[in-house]
Amino acid sequence: TGEAGMGKTRAAYDLVAAALERGMCIARGWCAESGETPSLGPWRQVLRSLDPSDTYARELIAEPAGTSFDPGAARLRVFESAAEAIFATAAEVPLLVVIDDVHRADAASIALLDHVVHELVDKAVAVLVAFRPDEIDADHVLHALGRRPESVLVALAGLDRDEVRRLIALELGSEPDPSLCDEVYAASGGNPFFAKELARHASATPSAASAVGTIGSLPPAIAQLLGERIARLDPGVRDVLQAAAVAGAEVEVPLLVRLVDLRPDEILDALEAARRASVLACDDVTTTHGWRFSHELMREAVL
Repeated sequence: TGEAGMGKTRAAYDLVAAALERGMCIARGWCAESGETPSLGPWRQVLRSLDPSDTYARELIAEPAGTSFDPGAARLRVFESAAEAIFATAAEVPLLVVIDDVHRADAASIALLDHVVHELVDKAVAVLVAFRPDEIDADHVLHALGRRPESVLVALAGLDRDEVRRLIALELGSEPDPSLCDEVYAASGGNPFFAKELARHASATPSAASAVGTIGSLPPAIAQLLGERIARLDPGVRDVLQAAAVAGAEVEVPLLVRLVDLRPDEILDALEAARRASVLACDDVTTTHGWRFSHELMREAVL
């Protein structure tokens, strides 16, 4: 798990490569990047790669993408058939099931994940799911995965300064100027995607990296990604963020009270909503002080 750009998909690819070297079978599904993910969409993809013989499982694969399943006996039969198809493959060869972008999954897909994980006892199956915690009710996913004591949650952390330097060197093809490394590291917060895009931006527009402390305008890919995250917040939360961005890198509730027509408790609620969306950060969410943007790029996106 990790915010957009932290390298979840790359980590999944590395794990898949290691699993293939060990002779495991891979069944992969993913959730649509745009629009709503069809009901059980990622699991249909998983089953297609397994080519199951079970009639219900094959019917699930053949169903139109928009087909939904009610919570009654019909859906239970579909779930059981999907799990049986997965376990039948695992009886012949160890299986790794990978589902990417689970934050876009529909409720039925999460329910089937819960069902499959619940039945994993003594099965040669490993399940890997990747998701952005700020774009999903993570408790539902963690509940499903937490059914097995061997479940492991890996929260990807940002790169350190030296790792950012090496990433920039790979991107630019030469050793970067130390001041550029400092700027990119500070602005990206160690997010690999952000760091790479900023390095590309600096290379394409040298004047944007001419002064320490200013990267210039946001690269389009970063502006779009952060803009989408901010747009998902309620209008009142966005109003508070706008005031906070104008106020500076770190803000206090008393100042926001003077800038926004809201009570202190309403402002704290808005700040907490922004924190859950990984837009803001605070070491102590009960305090009125020390609220800051998760990284400088987020503040620039709000501005």
